[in-house]
Amino acid sequence: MKQFLITILLILIVVAGFVAFFSLGPAKYFLGAFINWGSGEISSGNYDHYAWSDTAGWIDFSPELGNVLLKDNEMSGYVWSENMGWISLNCSNDDSCVTGVDYKVINDGEGNLSGYAWSDTVGWINFDPIYNSTDYGVKVAQDGTFSGYAWGENTGWISFNCSNDTSCATVNYKVVSDGQFYSQVATTITIQTQPSGEGCYRNILSTQPQVLVQDQHGQDMPDGTIVTASLSGGTGSLIGTLTAATSNGLATFSNLGYSIPNQSFSISFVSGSYSADSNAVGPLSSDCSAGGLGFARRPTKQ
Repeated sequence: MKQFLITILLILIVVAGFVAFFSLGPAKYFLGAFINWGSGEISSGNYDHYAWSDTAGWIDFSPELGNVLLKDNEMSGYVWSENMGWISLNCSNDDSCVTGVDYKVINDGEGNLSGYAWSDTVGWINFDPIYNSTDYGVKVAQDGTFSGYAWGENTGWISFNCSNDTSCATVNYKVVSDGQFYSQVATTITIQTQPSGEGCYRNILSTQPQVLVQDQHGQDMPDGTIVTASLSGGTGSLIGTLTAATSNGLATFSNLGYSIPNQSFSISFVSGSYSADSNAVGPLSSDCSAGGLGFARRPTKQ
């Protein structure tokens, strides 16, 4: 009976140990392993998740339970090295940002990495080392491919792509993420709703324009991108608020009008270096007997 109770106690201790291991994780090991961080994961295929150090050997950026994620402002999760153990990319992995040291690998939103990772074995690893005034830091291209080097006092240079030293013919390795980062530039402006008007020239246009602005990859530009309206045909001038900010890619104008009657005109919409011209609008009538809805007359001298 005594032996049976001892056996049961040992089983309970082992089970409790596994629960603690996967719930709390050993320091800087598997914390966050079961959190779904979403997109931006590192590839797990072929050799597209390995970096190389002449001192430490292969470093796996897609280890099982590592949860490495490249986000638009930082990296998180753990990478694994047979010779260095687990390397943390972000203090948020184990909530040490407040109680310990606030560190992380930073992404500037365009794929330029900086900041530090931490290893209990080898210490700090710098993702943006500068040597002889040259930036050797880690970069992420638009297709998610890493390049460049990180540096650690105890690891030396860590290469993220065999193309760094043209060794791909010997060993074809690199780190690749499905998170893609690039600087958005407005390259396409499409007039979704053409402006039109009728009646008195003093009214605001009966149909106000809507303009879609997209970047070089066909993605909507961020909310708040400014579109400016200007006259592209006609001798008068536009009246009203001549700028509008995008929401979900669309800039919607609300009170555009035209200053003179009996003349057709067109409107040019500009964002960045790109523009689009509207169809011809008008001519608007000079018969304002019904009154103007949008703009007041100037007072006349008595």
